[in-house]
Amino acid sequence: MLIMPEQQRVLTKDIVSLLAIVQCAVLLSFVPLVTPIIASVMIISPAIILVRARLNKSYALNRWLKIAITVSAALLVFYEFKTFRGKDAGVALIVVMYSLKILESKNYRDLNVILTMGFFISPMSFLFTQSPIAVLYSFFVFGLIVYALFRANSVQVISVNWRKSAKLIFACLPIMIFLFLFFPRLSQPLWRMPGQDIAQTGISDSMTPGDIGGLNLSDEPAFRVQFIDNQLVDFPLYWRGLVFDEYDGLTWRRSERELDELSEFETNPESLNQQVINQQITLEPTQNKFLFGLDRPIKSGQKLAIKTNYTFESRFKINQRIKYDIASVPDKVIGLTLSDSERSANTAIPNSGNEQARDWARANFLKLSEPAEFVLFLQRFIHQNEYFYTLSPPIMRENMIDDFWFNHRKGFCEHYASSFVFMLRAVGIPARVVVGYQGGEYNPIGNYYLIRQSDAHAWAEVWLEKRGWVRVDPTAAIHRSRILDDLVSEVGLRGFLFDQLPVADLIQVSWLDYPRQWLDNANRVWKDWIIDFNSQSQFNIHKWLNLDKLTKPLLIVLFLFIALIITYIITRQFQPRSKKLDELSKSMEKLLIMLQKNGWVKPPGQTVEAFLNQVKVNNLEFEAKLVSIAQDYSKARYKSDYFNQRQLTNIQRKIKALNWKSIKHRVQQ
Repeated sequence: MLIMPEQQRVLTKDIVSLLAIVQCAVLLSFVPLVTPIIASVMIISPAIILVRARLNKSYALNRWLKIAITVSAALLVFYEFKTFRGKDAGVALIVVMYSLKILESKNYRDLNVILTMGFFISPMSFLFTQSPIAVLYSFFVFGLIVYALFRANSVQVISVNWRKSAKLIFACLPIMIFLFLFFPRLSQPLWRMPGQDIAQTGISDSMTPGDIGGLNLSDEPAFRVQFIDNQLVDFPLYWRGLVFDEYDGLTWRRSERELDELSEFETNPESLNQQVINQQITLEPTQNKFLFGLDRPIKSGQKLAIKTNYTFESRFKINQRIKYDIASVPDKVIGLTLSDSERSANTAIPNSGNEQARDWARANFLKLSEPAEFVLFLQRFIHQNEYFYTLSPPIMRENMIDDFWFNHRKGFCEHYASSFVFMLRAVGIPARVVVGYQGGEYNPIGNYYLIRQSDAHAWAEVWLEKRGWVRVDPTAAIHRSRILDDLVSEVGLRGFLFDQLPVADLIQVSWLDYPRQWLDNANRVWKDWIIDFNSQSQFNIHKWLNLDKLTKPLLIVLFLFIALIITYIITRQFQPRSKKLDELSKSMEKLLIMLQKNGWVKPPGQTVEAFLNQVKVNNLEFEAKLVSIAQDYSKARYKSDYFNQRQLTNIQRKIKALNWKSIKHRVQQ
């Protein structure tokens, strides 16, 4: 490839088309990240230039028209976001201005600006997503930009191919990996912008009817759980999160009173003499402090304090993925004794509202002798009457319990748990609402459970004499014939939740599930080893390599030395090398050696063709063969579209057919 002098570099039709393709490739990754209007505006400019260049039509615009288009585009961004500040508006403005740059591209300088900016614009998509697909696409874009630079600066365009561009991109991988592993890590990723508002996801610290039902429309991951030592579980998976014991007639909240921590005896697995389930949980960002674990958590590997209501939380808001270990005893009996303050807090209901439900609960409780019998009565009542499980419940009136329990009888888990606990409290039975997640999808490829936002759930806990706090799930009492169609797939994932409902009756595992599980496992590995790679992970690598024993100056010198070696090896790959003789040159070298043995030596600087044409051996047939070989060699060597294996074989055959005995040895004067 020959490099074109800068004064001769012009934007031909093919180069302009390639420039538009590169710009479209850079902007394509932002299409799903911005609003549809912004996406249309930023793609339309390079698309128009590409079409007009292929049609060999001029794309020059009037100066004032370009100014008008630029101002209009900026105003459109402001109209969409009401500001130019922040991540979304700032990125949208940059990519729109970048897309308009091609409208004024006339010379090599404009091309160089667009291609160079592409190296910086493309990684801006990492402000929104750091998925492996986005990274692979960025490598593709970088390769395309490098290829365009080669094409724009080459005279012999036919000699430019993808191989050289790909080689240059992949040559950077060793340096990138080395810097990733050993360059000092920041406490926060570069894409975490100061003051950036991150939307809260998942369960919140209060529960109003409709909140969890909304989550069940989301397929986003909540957390992943891996059971340590491959422990098998044969019981319902209830992931405890929050306990709500205050109710204002509409919303359930956590009590503001300070809770004690579990005693050392209660958190000692050996003293419990029960099965302990150890889990490692990877929790997605929630912007809250509370954590989740298999019901009845007793101990955390991170020494997080577990409260007496068996909930625990982080010291800080969870604004990035975290991992923590937790030990749970699902069959553990909790709260055998109940203090007066706890009894009062867990039997309190508003003084007014839902009068019909209060009276109904008290009237039916008088017919029974034990609180446990009333709990079973409420479950049987739900099972035997027309109560439905749906994600689209009707709008309830102000007295939500009355309206749900006696009129509509359609709702989601928070409707049932809220009404169930209210009925119990109305007759003086201590009860509370617990929210978290239920069920999960097992991924055999990665050997973990994936709990999605669609698994969000609410259930009740009832305090019974000599039994303590007992989990009761009123939603499970709904007869399976009254599960509406919009929840069939969701119920299937939760297994035997509704009336011992077999999974196979609702949903069958499709072969499409396996690629999805592979993809989720790959995404998990990517986040664990790449996205979540932090200073602690880096320290663990240093410790594994025994680098933590070196002094800081020596460590810096060692890293610089390794970086120089890697750089030297890579640069050597792109330096011109002395080429070995090809098959054609080897054949001609043999011919010249034979001529030299017979007295004819080629002078330095003389071409092979000229030398063979002047060799005179007093044998016309021999001399004619030498001339023919010289002509074939000249065509093969200097005409790239002429040489092929057949011609090489023909030259070798002619050399082999020379009759050296027919000539006399030349005596040098």
